[in-house]
Amino acid sequence: MDPLSITASVIAITTAAAQVGNGLARLAALRGAPDLIMALQNEVNDLLGLVHSNRTILDRHIVLGGQYGNVHGLPPELVGVKSLLDRAEKMLNDINELVETKLTDSKGGFSKIGYLKEQSKLVNAKNGLRDIRMEVANGIGLMNS
Repeated sequence: MDPLSITASVIAITTAAAQVGNGLARLAALRGAPDLIMALQNEVNDLLGLVHSNRTILDRHIVLGGQYGNVHGLPPELVGVKSLLDRAEKMLNDINELVETKLTDSKGGFSKIGYLKEQSKLVNAKNGLRDIRMEVANGIGLMNS
């Protein structure tokens, strides 16, 4: 894992979060969309905000990692943050697939049947993103201390 891989993770998560955010916003705007869609959208936005607001910290540690890092070229705290960002990216891609294939009907509207079938996955995704966001925040806090 080289120092540029964290930059690639930040870019990937930003792209994935934007795609998911757009899809969820489209669904949330439709009549009959449940509150869970908006709650999931909030978690995506919170994670994206955390990554954006701490980008300078991450960039600084990437540079330091190249100079003083472990065998992988990254400080240990950043290795943990990178793995969390990779997990978040996979989760965001899974959510995007659900939104595009299961929660949208053939006319582009909200599929209540799809929602009912996939509700537990959405709840797990919302909780998973919240947990990842909190762990990333803790990792970034460790880098600052």
